[in-house]
Parts: sequence; structure tokens; C-alpha cells
Amino acid sequence: PILLDARRLSEWRDGHVDGCRNIPLHEWPVRVDEVATWSAAAQHAGADPRVWIYCGSGFRAAVASSLLERAGLPVVHIDEDFTAAGRAGLPIRTEPTPATIGRAYTD
Repeated sequence: PILLDARRLSEWRDGHVDGCRNIPLHEWPVRVDEVATWSAAAQHAGADPRVWIYCGSGFRAAVASSLLERAGLPVVHIDEDFTAAGRAGLPIRTEPTPATIGRAYTD
């Protein structure tokens, strides 16, 4: 599935559902076409074209979902806080921090 996290990059690095992509909410207005391409490619391949979106509490995912709906894309807004993913048994992954990999990151 196309699973997207609408939280800031620093939040995503602290823990995210394994296999998701991160698009922070502030980037959504300029990245809707990119997501549309992923959805169209999935549909063309016979896969689920729906875009599943979550965030920390549901608010940012709701905003991102509305942008995709306005663009005519099939979307599933996960209206739950992020901790529910771990409670549901989804694999949570963390990313290296700047201190552990020796280079600076920006959000």
C-alpha cells in the first residue's frame, strides 16, 4: 500500500510505520502531483491506488487527505494517534539520529 506519514522529519526519524514514506505537512501543497503519480502507478500495476495517511494525532493527516481528495485521489485518512500503530502490531522503525551518523539534518 501507499502509506504516508505527514509528520515532521524529526518525528518520523523517532519512529514510523515500517515501509511508509515521509511527506511533512508543509510540503504537501507542492508534492500532491508526486503522490498522484504513485497512486496512478499502483493502479496501472493492478495494486491498491489508495493513499493511506497518518500523523501524530490525526490533524495533519486530515489536512493532507483533504488536499489529495481535492485532487481526485483515493485516500484513507487514519484518524488515530501514531501510538495506535504500534498497539495494532504494525512494525515501527526508527532512523539514525544526526549524532549517530555524523551529519546534520534539517526539517
